[in-house]
Amino acid sequence: MRFVLIIVGITLVLSLLQLLLLRILNRSYWKIGWVRYASIGLVLYTFTAGAIWIGGVCLGRIDLAYLGVYGAAPAVVVSLALIVALPISGVINTIQYWYIRRRQRRGLEEDIAPQSLGRRLTIQRLAAIVPLSTLGLAAVGTVRSFGSVDVREIPFYFQNLPANLEGFRILHLSDSHLGLYVDLGDLEALLLDAKNFRPDLVLFSGDIADDLELLPDAIKMIEELRPPYGVYCSMGNHDYYRGARRVIAAFAASSTPMLINSGVSLKVGTTALFIGGADDPISMRGSIDQFMKDSIDQTFSHAAADSFKIIMSHRPTGFDYAASHGVELTVAGHTHGGQLGFMGQPLFQRWGLERYIWGKFQRGKSQLYTSSGVGHWFPFRLGCPAEAPVLVLRKSRDSQSA
Repeated sequence: MRFVLIIVGITLVLSLLQLLLLRILNRSYWKIGWVRYASIGLVLYTFTAGAIWIGGVCLGRIDLAYLGVYGAAPAVVVSLALIVALPISGVINTIQYWYIRRRQRRGLEEDIAPQSLGRRLTIQRLAAIVPLSTLGLAAVGTVRSFGSVDVREIPFYFQNLPANLEGFRILHLSDSHLGLYVDLGDLEALLLDAKNFRPDLVLFSGDIADDLELLPDAIKMIEELRPPYGVYCSMGNHDYYRGARRVIAAFAASSTPMLINSGVSLKVGTTALFIGGADDPISMRGSIDQFMKDSIDQTFSHAAADSFKIIMSHRPTGFDYAASHGVELTVAGHTHGGQLGFMGQPLFQRWGLERYIWGKFQRGKSQLYTSSGVGHWFPFRLGCPAEAPVLVLRKSRDSQSA
């Protein structure tokens, strides 16, 4: 309940902030009746959605709670879009406002020449374009978050790849967050698509279901792919949030191992393949470096030195320590790719806010793939589609390694 109250509170603060930015920085817009009423209406709408969400939780009515969440999500998207845009449009409008005031103080009458009026109109339009554009992008990002999952092959080249692993295919699933925005029908469509790629192995790097009622059926659906070398999962922070005991019990009742600080040794022809699963620190605050180091140390404590090593680490941070163990491949998720990208690259990584946020990375001979995830718990994706990559192992020379 505390978590719900915090999220509802943040949502209300965001809606109030857009109202203040409109009132203080965009006085000319505030004078327009429908704009003013729309801004006030957004605050009231957000309050109503939050109240329904809280009421649903208090009454134990999951249908009401979901209705509140569905209502609050677009309010957050719209509020954030306006919070980004209104300061920019406000600066443009303020410059024009003070320019006119300065002319008035100097005793100059307002210039009504066609070119002057045209210049003012252009500035006004430019200021209006900013919030309209961000609102348009918000709408596009929300719609695209409900699009299909991108299933595609991604080659990974290793100089000393054993011959038995040439062309080995790994379906990497992560962050499906089954429940509110992704259901079993979506998972079934994804798996039907993935089946065409004939994966040899399926790895699921955490955050499988936010609605644990769906978890047993989800596991069965994934197992129906019947990859030759099995299905393996690791824990994510949402798996702990929703109930680690229930998650672990669901896997214990299935034929799919949940690997927590542990691994399994497989044979692919004459080649030893070790699959490990790191644990998740749960916390979203503070340093997790020591936790990840200890988890990965424990995971590989019984791995054969000559095996080809792969680890599932829900947090991409685990890659740093996996590389020190000589792990050839790390698969991770958690970040959702930031859910905002540009030209196929994560936007937040460009700003230096996060390492390993989405895509391929390399340290020495170790490689990482951080997936943008199958699903999400917040319905917005722009330039960063949901994905379920099929990682194909290939042998290469030094000049081809990437």
